[in-house]
Amino acid sequence: MAEQTPQSEESTPKRKLPMKTMIVVASVLLIEGIAISGAFLLAGGPIEIKAEGGLEGIMDDAEKSVEAIVVAEKFPNARQGRVFVYDTEVYIVIKKKHQEEIEAQLKEMSAQISTEIRTIFARADPNHLLSADLSTLSRQIKSILDGKLGNDEEGKSRIDRVLIRKCTQYRL
Repeated sequence: MAEQTPQSEESTPKRKLPMKTMIVVASVLLIEGIAISGAFLLAGGPIEIKAEGGLEGIMDDAEKSVEAIVVAEKFPNARQGRVFVYDTEVYIVIKKKHQEEIEAQLKEMSAQISTEIRTIFARADPNHLLSADLSTLSRQIKSILDGKLGNDEEGKSRIDRVLIRKCTQYRL
């Protein structure tokens, strides 16, 4: 038995590293690296980008119009001898650059503004409340808001338009 043990060690050959396979894999990787590097060199450098009109875009954004809600309440009117309630939503169109300041002012003076708008509705002629465009009410509300919110640095009104989105009449 002692003789068989050395034969079994000699009969199993040692495995050598597959040199041919390693050379083929290394050459393929080298060729791929050269091909990719050559493609990048032939394509040229990055495209030059020039920043044009960046400041104009910011200024244009500040001049965009945005809407801010002024009041969403129900206001009474008894000018016809009967009491009618008008479910109303009033918005203003302002420049974006004034938005934060105006919204803060609207929150601070919400009770005063609501009271003055209620007074406008209470005194309004029924024909003005039922007109299609509500232009008389819009002008009166704009006048009050201009007085409350003030003008911009150029002396112009900061409110572009007053929008009465909803003015639904209900009889009590």
